[in-house]
Amino acid sequence: MRRSPTRQGLRLVESEVVGFPIAGYDELNVKEIGDRLDSLSAAEIRTVREYEKRNKNRETLIEQFDRKLKAASA
Repeated sequence: MRRSPTRQGLRLVESEVVGFPIAGYDELNVKEIGDRLDSLSAAEIRTVREYEKRNKNRETLIEQFDRKLKAASA
C-alpha cells in the first residue's frame, strides 16, 4: 500500500498571502499592529479585523479596529 507524504510544517495563513494589508501579521504583537492602522484604508482594516476575529480574537485589537472604522465613517 502506497502512502502519500505528509506535509508537516506546511502552513499557509492568510496573513502570509500576498495582498494581506499587514505583512507578517501573525508575528506582530498588539502594539505593533495598532501602530500600522493609520496607514490602512477602511476596507483593509475590515479585512484585518475579520482575520483577527477568526484567529486570536484579541479584544483590544478588535476595539482599535472598531474605533478606526467609526472615525473613518464620521
